[in-house]
Amino acid sequence: MNLAKAFPLVIALTVGRSGDKAVAPNDPHANYQYGAFLAATTKKGEGIPFLEKAKNLGVVNADYWLGLSYVSVGEKAKAIENLENYTKRVPGDQNAARILDAVRHDNVKFDCA
Repeated sequence: MNLAKAFPLVIALTVGRSGDKAVAPNDPHANYQYGAFLAATTKKGEGIPFLEKAKNLGVVNADYWLGLSYVSVGEKAKAIENLENYTKRVPGDQNAARILDAVRHDNVKFDCA
């Protein structure tokens, strides 16, 4: 994910508010980009609601970032479910397959340094 591209969406979803409503609350790609942005930072689990919404709105690859996000908050079953969905759809992604295997075998470590 290109974080430079996600930054304007971060502004739109967090700063660009009208009253209590976000500017693009039902935009599937805005929710996906913002959720993935949060997942790629130290905001453990904060992207999950945005990624779930993106997935429900039809963003098919949201389950990859959901899997990573659920791992980061210790929800192994949900992590496995989402990563399995992703690896079935994208069987050539060896990195995702390795992550899934690591989650299944409780061999996941996060390096936040």
